[in-house]
Amino acid sequence: SNVFKRTLGKHLSSKFDCNVGLITPIHPYLFSIITYERGSKITKSCGSNICGAAWLLKEKKLIRTNEDIEVETLGGYITVKIIDDEIFISGNTNLICKGTYYL
Repeated sequence: SNVFKRTLGKHLSSKFDCNVGLITPIHPYLFSIITYERGSKITKSCGSNICGAAWLLKEKKLIRTNEDIEVETLGGYITVKIIDDEIFISGNTNLICKGTYYL
């Protein structure tokens, strides 16, 4: 369940001071992922983590290459496609915060 994944991800992220992606392969055209980023805790979606997960699932032959794969995240769905040694992701974007950074 998502509650278990959220608890496990938080624990692993804190214990190892790293980003954690919990992946659930559903079928060759769909997987889900929950991401914990080291500095920001749970995130709605993380492009680099989605790409890493897709590559891992490709290597394990759990998803198809050269075809659109749907990825379920807490923020919605993303489409990923692996062609040769490149990964392409696309999806909707939502502004979640904005601010000013001073140097």
